[in-house]
Amino acid sequence: MHMPKRILIALLMFVLGPGAASALTLYSYVPGVGYESQGEYQATKIEKVAERAFRSVVIIEGYRESPVYSMELGEDPETGAFSVSVKEIGVEERKVTSGSGFFATGDGYIVTNRHVVDGFGASFWVDTGASRVPAFVAFLDPVYDLALIKIEGEGYPAIPFGDSSKIEMGDEIVSVGNALGRFVDSVSSGRVISLDQTVVAREKGTVEVLSGLIATDARLYPGDSGGPLLNARGEAIGVNVAIEAGTNVSFSIPSNVARVVMERAGIEV
Repeated sequence: MHMPKRILIALLMFVLGPGAASALTLYSYVPGVGYESQGEYQATKIEKVAERAFRSVVIIEGYRESPVYSMELGEDPETGAFSVSVKEIGVEERKVTSGSGFFATGDGYIVTNRHVVDGFGASFWVDTGASRVPAFVAFLDPVYDLALIKIEGEGYPAIPFGDSSKIEMGDEIVSVGNALGRFVDSVSSGRVISLDQTVVAREKGTVEVLSGLIATDARLYPGDSGGPLLNARGEAIGVNVAIEAGTNVSFSIPSNVARVVMERAGIEV
């Protein structure tokens, strides 16, 4: 039995909010690219797992109407004193949240984190790579940081769920997401470094305790939240949820927990 360990997370639940800035370099994987000097390119196992998942991983964005103001500088003709006036001149839709998700069913149910879609009062859109379509929040779990959103249509490429009870430390894993909301289908790989972890997560002034998590050394970024943690067979064994600030340690909710949440929502996988 793995004893739970408690870790304090300074930066957690890596949803990408408005105004986020970055100063880093990422190296993207481009399927099928070869190098003549090395002969015919052979994709690695990790690349094959990631490429199969690309069609199933989506970008989730939330927009909310916000007022637009103008500032006018005035001068009193008698005294010469200056004054500033602010007035509302309209509204515009602004992006307030961005994260990742993946198809759990062929009829448009998408698994993501609750913190990606809850508490924003926003309308949501999903970018599948082939199209950008409206989505609605179908289920918010009150216990776990998981949510289901839904888009119309059929025949979506669902990722099969693996059995997270069979995960062992040292297992090879792959994560796919949308780092920083700009690096579509970003890939991180690594290994499981610990199981049954408990973290104290802080976000937007609230504190949440997440337990039973899978810890890996896959490097993840804001915007990757809600993406799948995959095993070497390409099965979803977790849902990425948090990072430990200043480290390469990331945390995922086990897939068996996600199955329970989907059952609560009346959805079978």
